[in-house]
This record gives sequence, structure tokens and C-alpha cells, in this order.
Amino acid sequence: MGLDKDKIYIIENFVNQKEQDEILENLVYKAQANVYYFTKTLYNKKYPPNIISEDQWVTINKNKNFLLRTIENKFSVEINEVLRVKTNWTFRKDKSHKNSMYIPHIDNSNVWVLIYYVLDSDGDTLLFDQTTSYFPQGSILPEDLNILSIKTSITPQKGKAVLFWGNRIHVGKPPIENDYRILINHNFTIKE
Repeated sequence: MGLDKDKIYIIENFVNQKEQDEILENLVYKAQANVYYFTKTLYNKKYPPNIISEDQWVTINKNKNFLLRTIENKFSVEINEVLRVKTNWTFRKDKSHKNSMYIPHIDNSNVWVLIYYVLDSDGDTLLFDQTTSYFPQGSILPEDLNILSIKTSITPQKGKAVLFWGNRIHVGKPPIENDYRILINHNFTIKE
């Protein structure tokens, strides 16, 4: 089947109910603070605070490859390299933040991004029409925010995933009604 870099894939029930519950159990109920971040990048020959090695990630979270294997099976592709896996765990903001968002960004323009929602929450993920090619200066400046147009908005639901090419500008909104919003973000390449 393959993947289309211009398409946004929103997948309900990305994994089965048992697997959804396992991920929730491992991350929320058995969580060890600040250990759910893996990156291939080293800083000064060591991992910065709150970042762990790939070996440690695999030991702590046996589901690391399981979500990516699901991508391989659903889209008939082969993952080439995993550049980053991280858990975003954001906490409730007061009602004055209802219309706020974090900073629109890209993760990396030359990778696939998979966002998996661990539980039901408010705090939508917004994906914009614009990609990095729209900003010749190479980054989004504060004055650019008013020209961004929302292509789609995804409400976090347990088991849902969104997959898109990494040059798409996106952002999360903080939860206002729920205590927290938890997602697992993957950046990876596939074999062409």
C-alpha cells in the first residue's frame, strides 16, 4: 500500500482493546517519572536529563516497537530507523487557557510522525495546511501564527493515532476539562 506524504492518516482503534489497555497500564499506572523519552541524539556524549537510551526504553516500555510494527502491518511498509519516541504528558490548565495552544512546530521535516493517544482527553492536536515549504525563512515566527489555517483537528481518544509526514506544522492544545492529556510521539523513516 505505501504512504502518501501529502496525506494525513487518522486511524481509530489503531491497536486492539487489550493493547490499548496495556499501554495505558504501563504508562499511567506503572509510570516511573520522566523516563518515557528515547532519542538517538546524544548531547556531550551523554543523555540529557529525562532522556534515556534505546536499551533502557526497551526495558521499561516493551511496547516501543509494537506501535511501529502496527504501522508496518497496516501500510505494508518497513520501518528503517527510529529517531525519537517520547511521551507527552500535559496537565490541566485553567479555563482562561481554553483557546490557547502550545507553539506550532514540526518535529523533523524528513521523517514520518506517528502520534498515539493513550487515553480520552480534551486538548486537540491541530494539523495545519501549511508545511515548512510555506516558510522560506525556515522557521515559524510569531507574526506567522495569524496566517496558519487548520487542516484538521484531532480530539485525543484512547487507541486513536494520527500519522503524517514531518514537514506538516502541528500543535497541541492543553487539556482544560481533563486532568491530563497523554500521547506517544514517534519520529521514524521507512525504507523506500
